[in-house]
Amino acid sequence: MLDLAALGEMIRAARLRRGWRPIDFALAMRWSGTAPVYRLERPGPDTPRPNPDTINMVAQVLELDYADRMTLLGFAGHLLDTEPLSAQEEAQLIDWTRPMMETSEAPMILFDYRDRILAVNHAVLRSFDLDPDIVNSWQSAGLTAFDLLWDERHGFRSHFLNVAEVARSQMLRFKLDNRLRRHEAWYRAYPARAAHFPGFTERWDETERILEQPVAEWDLSGVMPRSNDVMGPGGQILRFDASRREVPAGYGLVALGVYLPRDDITKRWMMELGRHAEEPPGNAPPT
Repeated sequence: MLDLAALGEMIRAARLRRGWRPIDFALAMRWSGTAPVYRLERPGPDTPRPNPDTINMVAQVLELDYADRMTLLGFAGHLLDTEPLSAQEEAQLIDWTRPMMETSEAPMILFDYRDRILAVNHAVLRSFDLDPDIVNSWQSAGLTAFDLLWDERHGFRSHFLNVAEVARSQMLRFKLDNRLRRHEAWYRAYPARAAHFPGFTERWDETERILEQPVAEWDLSGVMPRSNDVMGPGGQILRFDASRREVPAGYGLVALGVYLPRDDITKRWMMELGRHAEEPPGNAPPT
């Protein structure tokens, strides 16, 4: 999506991170003066669109990584947006993954690259004690993983003891997964589209600062929790490792979020849930 203003903001921010004045940037680009710098960074209504060679040179001079270069090319209108899955393609992927999801004792959520919920398995209902009717409405309502974790009304957020850590980790993974899509309109609608969630904009800015550092300096170990701590129905603390599995048929467009038990307490609890789920109703243990 062509957006020269966003292009200019990104270039200016990259220049300032290097501590360069406009003249320093101009010299590195081998321009005779600073006028091209100002045209790039503060475009007007008649500013011509820079060609791909100029964008690539800017990225090289500013030592931007591949994802940043692709984002600049996108803002300059030289990249196509991601083609969304059609309703038929979504349905085919759901049908393809459903057997794998329903034979797993681990809670699984199928979502697309926008983190929109496409399907959940029965283990999600059992593990988080969720109302099936409410869960069935998630896809038709177009809910995203952000909605589930940031909106109390969906009954998901309240289960997490370390919700702040989980929310930050979720946001970082979302941004890392979509670094090549940052120029697309749906991505740029954030954080405004979720600004009604208290703290969302601040968290977005915080994670943005982390990812603004050079890739070689990223240290996500302290901000990506090793486990998601959940309060079980009996008051026990259950620990899950939230991992992602790519779906080959929809690689890069959909993925499976999987909650795997991290300790023996959680493993035993999940096995017990699985056994109860397999028993005929007449043989269900008394409550």
